[in-house]
Amino acid sequence: MLTPEESITETEKLRHTRSDETLAGDIVVGRLYGDSELLILTKNGEIFACTPLDHRHEWIKAAGSLSEFMEKIADAEGAKFWETSH
Repeated sequence: MLTPEESITETEKLRHTRSDETLAGDIVVGRLYGDSELLILTKNGEIFACTPLDHRHEWIKAAGSLSEFMEKIADAEGAKFWETSH
């Protein structure tokens, strides 16, 4: 998970580099180390895994809320649980 300062920086980068894929209210809240996936919190509170080459409609919904995401990632011991569910 990113610090508030890192979140602001990463969100601005995403909006600049992928303006056609981001929506108002999207916030980058996490980054997967050793990978290029970003975790996006939408204005509806959902968490999506954003990959650099996939279009928004291809992003995987990892959880319906940040709290649900945190529970699932803890249960999966940090593994990308959203990849095994699709």
